[in-house]
Amino acid sequence: MYYFAYGSNMDINHFFQYICQSNVKIIGNAYIDDFIFRYRRVDTVKLRTGVANIERRKNSKTYGVVYSIDNNCIFTKLDQKEGFISENNTSNKYHKINIECTLLQSGKIVQCFTYQMNNYNELPEYAPRKQYLKFLENGHKTHNLPKEHYKRIHYDPII
Repeated sequence: MYYFAYGSNMDINHFFQYICQSNVKIIGNAYIDDFIFRYRRVDTVKLRTGVANIERRKNSKTYGVVYSIDNNCIFTKLDQKEGFISENNTSNKYHKINIECTLLQSGKIVQCFTYQMNNYNELPEYAPRKQYLKFLENGHKTHNLPKEHYKRIHYDPII
């Protein structure tokens, strides 16, 4: 299965803390159409700051990286990190969605899953903490994403 990472999981070292490394292969950098990248504030016991989200918006583009993850991989730690408990659980912070990603190198379209915040329209935009932003910067650099991506992860959300 393919996973599209657009937030902190673009940083491979960070990502591998939550997923079985031997079962993951980097496919390449990619984008999704008609989604915009934003930071939204999610209040949890461990976190009270802005974190990445993708939100539907015509003519927008969000960059990230596509990973191939072996079907034998266990997602418990990654799901827990993303605040995903189970399908249709009202306590989920994020839910899983299926999206089409376009690989930058080849233009090939790949069906992926990713995480999207629940009820994001009800959450304020909020700046991320510096360490979180560092994960996105590392992912940007490692995967050689376009300059538009770097600008977008550094946008100043209205607080």
